[in-house]
Amino acid sequence: MRYLIFAWCLYGVVVEGALAQSVVVHLTLESAKVLAIQNQAQALLAKENYRQTIDRQKEAKAGWLPTIDFKSYQVRQTENLRAMGLTIPGLPFVIGPFDTFDARVILTQNIFNMAQWYAVDAADYAVKASAFEAQSKNQMVATQAALTYIEAERSEKLVQSAKANVALSESLLQLAQDQQKNGMATGVDVVRAQSVNTQNHLALRQALGNVTEADTKLHRALGLPMDTVLELTPSRWDNLTLPILLEAINQGLEQRPDLLALGEALHQKAAIQDSVKAQSLPTLGLVGNIGSSGVTPSQYDYRTYSYGLQLSVPLFEGGAMQARADEAASQKRSAELTWRDTQQQVEEDIRLAWNDWEIAQDQVKTAGVGLSLAEQLMAQTKDQFQNGVADGLALVLAESNLASARATEINAQASLAWAWVNFQMATGQITFNS
Repeated sequence: MRYLIFAWCLYGVVVEGALAQSVVVHLTLESAKVLAIQNQAQALLAKENYRQTIDRQKEAKAGWLPTIDFKSYQVRQTENLRAMGLTIPGLPFVIGPFDTFDARVILTQNIFNMAQWYAVDAADYAVKASAFEAQSKNQMVATQAALTYIEAERSEKLVQSAKANVALSESLLQLAQDQQKNGMATGVDVVRAQSVNTQNHLALRQALGNVTEADTKLHRALGLPMDTVLELTPSRWDNLTLPILLEAINQGLEQRPDLLALGEALHQKAAIQDSVKAQSLPTLGLVGNIGSSGVTPSQYDYRTYSYGLQLSVPLFEGGAMQARADEAASQKRSAELTWRDTQQQVEEDIRLAWNDWEIAQDQVKTAGVGLSLAEQLMAQTKDQFQNGVADGLALVLAESNLASARATEINAQASLAWAWVNFQMATGQITFNS
């Protein structure tokens, strides 16, 4: 028995220590979006992809910088004069062995290379496209975090509503029991009240389970450890104004980062096509070297150098150049088709999100009126039941109507919030202000 008591105390200490070490994060809708962008793998991967694109841009620009190499060798060799077509009287056919040494610095510098010029342009466009892609990914991550945050808020409000329903059903059960004692209600009325009370307790347990599920999903959306304690700050949605649809569409076409990324990608494909075409043009470069040559580094070692211009003119590659040009043209056409299709997708997204927002506003107004009427009906029916005018069935129906109206009002508010977030996403206006 002593061991059991000791184990139980130890368990309590461990649990208390674990709770004490839990991190508490106070969240608002905006801070949730910021946390998601900071922690979510998708946003971090997009950032890494942007950095890689910058590195490729630097690599492309390096083609215009001078290239400097150092080469050195020391060899011992023999030569077959007959293999070189030489026959010298008095000399053997094979001469050597003899030593040769060389060490020099070699420089090359592009002067005229249009293919490289367009390649740098393509790399610049790729960086811009990658930046917009990262912004688009951030907006997607922030949107998911916002929607999940709203769902967590909704589940908490439904718990409060379920608790209010339980408190009401318990008070009405007590009222039915009192009325039965006074001869103003029957046993059927009490059983009905007990049934509703049991159902409300079950609904409360289900609502608490939904809170746990929503909280788990919110942790995942924010990229936070599951043992982090999240405290949500209620959001307000009563000051939203539905914008003009055509203005929103124009705004989305101008600012949606995924569409802007495709526009830059289209410029990139055009630059790549120009670069491939320019591969058939002559290139001009500066070449030079300086170093020591001799038998060994210390025997007959003299400094030698050379410099000059190098002209290269591609003449024939067996059709490879034309194949590359055709492929680049096809990639450009594909980019154009994707860009046009995404333009239509952006307009579709905005129109649907605008319609959802408009409907959600009407739902909130209707749900508010319905809740007010349900509260009035509940109060009137309760008074009638107390005075013996109404029976328990009317009371149960009024109670059920009020519970339904509460849930409808909470769901309507959440639908309005979701519609607003989706509209912000559709127009490319998701913000990340902490």
